[in-house]
Amino acid sequence: MPIEHLPEAWRPAARDFRDWLATDKGVLLIYAVVFAGRTSTYLFQDGWLLPHVLDIHAPLVSSMQWLIATLIVAYATISRSKKIEVVGLTVAVLMLVIWGILFAWTGWAEFTARGVLYIGLALIGVYTVWRGKSTTIRVKGGGTDGAAEFGGRE
Repeated sequence: MPIEHLPEAWRPAARDFRDWLATDKGVLLIYAVVFAGRTSTYLFQDGWLLPHVLDIHAPLVSSMQWLIATLIVAYATISRSKKIEVVGLTVAVLMLVIWGILFAWTGWAEFTARGVLYIGLALIGVYTVWRGKSTTIRVKGGGTDGAAEFGGRE
């Protein structure tokens, strides 16, 4: 829904929120929500789900590392410090990559079914932050914008 359809009093806050999400804070917010959801799974583990190698050998360590990582990422999301933001992004990416790689110890099938998803989420975050910092814009095509080809202008 476009911001212009909101009540006039809400528009400045909606624009501010949109602009905030367009920074690295948007990635941190996504990671904070994902990490909070992942951490909450320790409250209701299902027996049919093959556990992670750390859940088998050190269940308290694995749950505490998710909780700590969640708190760091959540704090980085609301912090005004660029250094803390970098720490939050680094912790999130390292946590996801390490957790994904450790699925290799549970077997190749488990690694390809679950581990690659953690690693992929980390790589998407790295790519998004890197792409957001890029000042290069590549435009392919000719000298027109293509609107005339589709009946937009003549």
